[in-house]
Amino acid sequence: MDEKNVTDLPDGENIQQQKSTTYGQIVKFTGVLGGTQMLTMVVSLVRNKLATVFLGAAGMGLVALYQNVMTFVSNITNLGLPMSTIKHVSDRMEHRSTDYVESYVSTIRTWVVATAIIGVLFTVLLAPVLNQISFHDKGNHTWDIVLLSPMVGFLAVTGGELALLKAARKLKSIAWTALLCSGAALLSTIPFYYYYHEKGIVPALLCSTFAVMCVYIYHANKVFPWRVLRLSDKVWRQGIGVVRLGLAFIISSVLASLAEWVISIVILRYASLEEVAFFKMGFSLMITYPGMVFVALEADYYPRLSAVHQNLGDMTNSVNQQIKVCVMLIAPILIAFVLLLPVIVPLLYTREFLPIVDMAVCASLYMLFRGVTLPLAYLPLVKGDLKIYLIVEFLYNVFFVALVVGGFVSWGLIGGGIALALTGLLEMLMLLLTYRWRYGVLLYREVLLNMLIQGLLILMTAVLCLCASGIMKFVFGILFFLFSALYTFSFLKENTGLWEKIKGRFKK
Repeated sequence: MDEKNVTDLPDGENIQQQKSTTYGQIVKFTGVLGGTQMLTMVVSLVRNKLATVFLGAAGMGLVALYQNVMTFVSNITNLGLPMSTIKHVSDRMEHRSTDYVESYVSTIRTWVVATAIIGVLFTVLLAPVLNQISFHDKGNHTWDIVLLSPMVGFLAVTGGELALLKAARKLKSIAWTALLCSGAALLSTIPFYYYYHEKGIVPALLCSTFAVMCVYIYHANKVFPWRVLRLSDKVWRQGIGVVRLGLAFIISSVLASLAEWVISIVILRYASLEEVAFFKMGFSLMITYPGMVFVALEADYYPRLSAVHQNLGDMTNSVNQQIKVCVMLIAPILIAFVLLLPVIVPLLYTREFLPIVDMAVCASLYMLFRGVTLPLAYLPLVKGDLKIYLIVEFLYNVFFVALVVGGFVSWGLIGGGIALALTGLLEMLMLLLTYRWRYGVLLYREVLLNMLIQGLLILMTAVLCLCASGIMKFVFGILFFLFSALYTFSFLKENTGLWEKIKGRFKK
């Protein structure tokens, strides 16, 4: 049957309508999840502000090192179950009965609890080694690491419960649970920081991770009733199938955690706990707050890409659409964020953290490059090409550590910021070339043009913030932001029907 007769649209209009629908869907999911993420960030903002006031830079550096150690151990011992659970459970929900799915989920939870116990024991046994590697001659924190060992177990269970919510596609539950967890972390950490300062760091971390775990267990229990099975041959066989896929994610997570850990260790050797905190907070500042644009990737884009990955044309189109939306949305946010950093940093933390402003400005292009690399990074996952996935992850982390360490040792925090931007550029070029060769995916000229225009605006804003001040910075900064925002708005108006919806609301 002729498609034109079915749709009552000429082919060109039908394609345009499909494109508009897809762009609208991407923007809608980004808005829904990004909006809740923004509320979560507001709560996190309050927590970070109070923590920096009560702990200072040295205390925040200690928190960063403890978190790096615990996250590293957790990623080694959780067998990649959080990521592989999403695929296995969601597949079974599509094709199996409810009773079978609940039994399978119980098997997953049994394995998660087992890895949590193993992680705690592993941390206790290796505490002296972890202390020596992390702190060297900066003090003995072995007993603190031992006391923090339950945190590894809490992280393992939390990851498993969050994976079950993702597998069930409970997007609103995930978003609101994240908000509740931020509130729980705030209420369970600040009293310790206020009364005990640095001595309250260990109990604060334990209480906050325990509270977060309880919140996720409560919400996941509504979807899959909590049950842990006795160890048996059946439980072992079913779990092994999940672990095989999880091995790739273990290696990837370990590489990422190891990279951040190595950087923290090197900065501590060459500088101080304050500098560790400055780098950690500067990096988190650029990743977390503008990065809310990317929160819908795993929830919406990943399943959509999985559905079309066998057709090169559809897969290429899906990748390009996602990259275009990410680039167009992140650019004006980044420009405004960079211009307001001198106000944002004292608001988020304290004036003691103002040295991270120049670092964050230099790293601003990193997030634009992430708008390209994150949609590309899902390609080997939907293709099941784990070998390429691991090679790319390994090379990225090598770039990351080498450039950041070299930049920091040579030029301090500004060098670290420049190194982050270069890391993002190298990763983007590596993925574009690798996946062009491996899968035949390439970027459309229109998308490249969008990247170039928005990238130049961000670069000019960064140079302006570093080199200018006063009225010149204000005037040109506003012009750069307006140009970027209008460019994005014209794209949204043309492709998503957003303008018509806004006009319709006002007419009512």
